[in-house]
Amino acid sequence: MRGRSLERAIESLLSLAYPNKEMIIVDDDSSDDTYLKAKPYVTRGDIILVRKNHTATKL
Repeated sequence: MRGRSLERAIESLLSLAYPNKEMIIVDDDSSDDTYLKAKPYVTRGDIILVRKNHTATKL
C-alpha cells in the first residue's frame, strides 16, 4: 500500500512546474515494496534514493 502512495506522491511532485526540484527518498529497510516502486525514478537524475539496512552486526 505504501509503495502505491509513494508513486502518487512522486508523480505529483514531478508534475510541478518548478524547475529546480530534488527529491530525497529514504527507505529504512521497509518490508513493503517502497524501494522497488521508487527505484525506477532514480534514473531521472533529480531523485536520490537512500536505502538503509539495519542489520545488527557485532564488532
